Amino acid sequence: GRLPSTCWLCSEGEFAAVTGRLFGVRADSDDVVTVAYVTGLADLRMLFPRDGLLVMGERWEGDTYKGDELRLIDRTTFIERERNVVSRMRFLEPTVSPDGRWVAAFEGDSTGGDLTVIDASTLDATVMNRNMQVVGMEWVGDGDRLVALVREGHSCGRDCTVETDPRVRLLSWSVGALSAAGFPRTSDGVWDGAGVDITLSGVLGPGAVPFVGASLAVDPVAGVVAIAYRALTWDGLALREAHQESLLVDLNTGATQR
Repeated sequence: GRLPSTCWLCSEGEFAAVTGRLFGVRADSDDVVTVAYVTGLADLRMLFPRDGLLVMGERWEGDTYKGDELRLIDRTTFIERERNVVSRMRFLEPTVSPDGRWVAAFEGDSTGGDLTVIDASTLDATVMNRNMQVVGMEWVGDGDRLVALVREGHSCGRDCTVETDPRVRLLSWSVGALSAAGFPRTSDGVWDGAGVDITLSGVLGPGAVPFVGASLAVDPVAGVVAIAYRALTWDGLALREAHQESLLVDLNTGATQR
């Protein structure tokens, strides 16, 4: 998105387990100010939601990981407005919604994890379902609509094929509407009120691990989602094949094309 009139940078290296500071530099001057001390935080991530600068980092106390710490800092006054330590949760690939009100992230690892939505004003974090692994997500349009690729259960390695893990679904919600309703869930554990709910069983071919490390691109005008993913197949205990593939999904009809 557009940068504010302040540039941000972090010193003392990527990991700030001993000491670290976040600086703000005014774009129209040479003034440098200390915005926050980030001692004890590692793997800093910075986002620009509507209400300020959002700093995310791993909170460590000695050798003990306490969870990801979220801080919301006013981008004009540099005053810290909110802080929240989300216990034992590490947020990966956080992205801000186009309207700037929400942050979506994986809570897991690089192959997927629990879908979490964070209110960018209050820093409240809501997890969808810990038995529903999200392997890809993307914001759509200029508002708060989120599209996610979800499979039931967590990583099952070479045993995770389209035959053993058939419930792979493409879903879409208005996060603002979900929040207003209290993030209700359906009987199978996904958030209720999905505008799109398409099951993608059996589209990858026999023996393929479904949608590992997927990325999504959405064309809201054409109503099409492009899914890029790693196709993994196994020969006994050995990985036989790993290559990139893509899948097109029509959001109106559910039709797929590889």
